[in-house]
Formats: sequence, C-alpha cells, structure tokens
Amino acid sequence: MPNNIFFQPFVGKDYADGGIFGKRIMVLGESHYCDEGCADCGDCRLHRECMGFTQGVLRDYLDDGTERQNWMRTFVKFERSLVGEETDQAMRLKIWDSVVFFNYLQVAMDKYSDEESQKKLQTYLDAANKEATYADDNLSKTYQQFISNFDGYLNKVNVAHTNVGGLQQRVELTKTRVENQKETVEELKSNNDNRDISDIIIDYYAAYNAYTSSLTAASKVGSQTLLNYL
Repeated sequence: MPNNIFFQPFVGKDYADGGIFGKRIMVLGESHYCDEGCADCGDCRLHRECMGFTQGVLRDYLDDGTERQNWMRTFVKFERSLVGEETDQAMRLKIWDSVVFFNYLQVAMDKYSDEESQKKLQTYLDAANKEATYADDNLSKTYQQFISNFDGYLNKVNVAHTNVGGLQQRVELTKTRVENQKETVEELKSNNDNRDISDIIIDYYAAYNAYTSSLTAASKVGSQTLLNYL
C-alpha cells in the first residue's frame, strides 16, 4: 500500500503510553501554509527537505525562546480547549508530548485554486466521506449489538427482581410468625412471673388431688369381676 503522507507527523515522546490523558490521542489539523508555490509540492522524491515541516512547526511552537507569532494562537486555543484550563509552558509540553499531530492535506495551501488541486481535494473529500460512512455503519451495528445484549441483561434482571420479591414476601411472613410466637412466649412468661406463690400451691394441690382421685377410681374399676354383677 503506497504511503501518501508527505508531511511527517509530530509524535510526542509520551504518546505511546497515553501521556497525561491515559490514552492515545491524534490531533488532526487541516493544512500548512507556504509561500514557495511549488508545483510539485507533496512529492517525497523531490522535496524531502519539506517532509519535516510539521515537526518543525511544533518544535518552534514549543520552544519558549522562539518569538511568538500570530499562527501560534491556534495551538494555544486548541490545547486550552483540550484540557479545559489555562496552560503555561510546563503544561504545554506535557500536552504535546502526549499526542500525535499531523495535517490532513499533504500539500501546502497556496496551490488549491487550480483544477488539479481541486481534483486532489475532491479525492480527499471522497475518501473522508467513505471513511465516515463506514464509521457510521460500524457504529450503528455496534450499538444494535449492545442494545440486544442490554435487552438480554434487562430480562435477566427482571426475572431476578421477581424472584427477590417472592423471597422477600416469604421472609416477611416468617418474620411475622416469629414475632407472634415471641409475643406468645413473652405473654406466658409474664403470666408465670406475675403469679403469687399461694395461687401456684393451690393449683398444684388441686391438680394433685385430681390425679390421685383418678388413680383411685381406676383401681376400683380394675378390681371389679363378673361376680360383682351376679
């Protein structure tokens, strides 16, 4: 596959590990501006000296000793929007050391009014539209798959919720039964604790007398024979 990259990207030294962002971020610009007006701009064989243009731009921007120029404001605004706060030189270095940066258009901007350049731009645009269409389709399929998975998980959760509801009702019934039994035991205990000793003795002797009387009656019944009825 041919390599159509003319302006070699600037790769931060911490990009591979994600740097301060914890993930790899690619910063994609539009184009470079050049006053040379080379008809064969973008030809790697004829203009190898220009292939490091992107890297040189970032080196100049990150060099605190380089005089500030108007074009640098674009980088300042971008980096501050990326982190959501004002940036100083130390933060600036951390940001750009964490990303990879290059421009989408691989020829300088001064020559895009001619027919050939417009054809190149249309080619880039068509390629970008195809990539966008593929990305949208892939994203749609991915969402559909995850929605199906989510529906399955939701059904499992609903079944589990129903089971938990049934178990909760059984637990509440058991709790009610135990509380009733506890109240009964406490009532019996209270009744026993509150009785007078005299009442207990009377009840005991009444029960004892009833027991002995039943034994006496049973013994008399057992001693009867047929002769007693003749």
